[in-house]
Amino acid sequence: MVQAGRDEKLRRRHLIGYGIGSIGTGAFTTVPGLLLMFYMTNYLGIPAQLAALGVFVPKMWDVIVDPFIGILSDRTRHKWGRRPYLLAGAILTGVFFCALFNVPDYPSVAARFWHVASLYVLCTTGYAIFSIPYIALPAEMASAPQERTRIVSYRMVFLFLGIVLSGGLSPVLIDRFGGGLSGYGAMSIILGGIIGSAMLASFVLTPEDRTARVQPPNLTWQAVVDGPLKNTAYLKLFATYAIQLTGFGCLLVGLPYYTTYVLGGGGAQLTVLFLLLNGASIVSIPIWLRLSARVGKVSAFKVSGLTLVLSMVFFWAFSQPSTVYGVYGAILCIGVGFAGQQVLGLALLPDLVTLDSSRGGASSLSGIYTGIWLAGEKTGFAVSAFAVGTILGIAGFVESASGVVEQPLRVVDTIRFCTAIAPAVFIGIGLIIMRSLGNNLAPSAVRRET
Repeated sequence: MVQAGRDEKLRRRHLIGYGIGSIGTGAFTTVPGLLLMFYMTNYLGIPAQLAALGVFVPKMWDVIVDPFIGILSDRTRHKWGRRPYLLAGAILTGVFFCALFNVPDYPSVAARFWHVASLYVLCTTGYAIFSIPYIALPAEMASAPQERTRIVSYRMVFLFLGIVLSGGLSPVLIDRFGGGLSGYGAMSIILGGIIGSAMLASFVLTPEDRTARVQPPNLTWQAVVDGPLKNTAYLKLFATYAIQLTGFGCLLVGLPYYTTYVLGGGGAQLTVLFLLLNGASIVSIPIWLRLSARVGKVSAFKVSGLTLVLSMVFFWAFSQPSTVYGVYGAILCIGVGFAGQQVLGLALLPDLVTLDSSRGGASSLSGIYTGIWLAGEKTGFAVSAFAVGTILGIAGFVESASGVVEQPLRVVDTIRFCTAIAPAVFIGIGLIIMRSLGNNLAPSAVRRET
């Protein structure tokens, strides 16, 4: 049972204390997704298809363990509630990330591949231990949907700050420390320290009195069947979110290749695009919150998806060095659409958890719901990385251990396709799934199939 005081509005310092952990989660999801495959193909000499496998397998491992961690955190009985997971996950993620881009000078490509893949598995495991209980907390910190949206909005601001900080700073750090392997190694240590510190800060500053007195149920795998897997509103939103993130993942993985081989700008231009993308995301968060209050979260979520599709089309149309300002305009619009997708998707998640309880489900399934939700998110990013790497390999991408080398024209065209057209297709599929989901998420709106 949660103490009654949790229905009161959280103080700003508590919202900041909880949200600051998202600087770490944003940085962790951004840097490997943005740079790891590029690092393997251009500085470790790993073929594109093999590098894609090195990103895909750790992410799919994460998908497998996410539901288990969700159930474990739901069943944990501790005076700190879920918060011990935040502590353990923060330490593991920070330490292993420091080692991720510091690969010894192995003589063989296979040894380099296994080093990166193994470290990435350890990183993603630590991240799962932190992120699933962390994202599950808003459903327990407040019962009112408006207050949960407020909690998530603070988290999203810090998330985008983490994305901006890491995505914008990482190319700068790489160049500042000499580029190549030494630059990537220094960047890994610095950002690993930032990631671990931000996560630890959230463990320390999250208000304990809002999370420690949740009475966990005795959960079994049947709870998964009786809860999320029979909640049709949740499944539709889950499928949409996962598919749309697959599209956005194609953009994220392809962006270093795009700035290098399509625009010819390298790390400096990558920093510019990232600052524009995430600056627009941060600025537009209040707009999406106001729109959701006016038309409903589901309708606003659909608008964000449509914004992304149109922006991706313009991104493709302007993908030439001579029209770089058109690229900048398109990436600003993509940032606006992505903010809506993230803020509204995660704001809807605790509503669906509470909705399940009101339909007779278990009273505390937020960990299971979150574990499955993040498994879908990570599946989307895993599939996108694997698809982009495989397609680049088939197109004839030339790997290197010494940096950027000239690529065939068909590879450049493939990069354009992977970073613009493929994302638009995936996001469009998500919109089709969302068509049948109504804006009313009251208990009567959720059909639980038997």
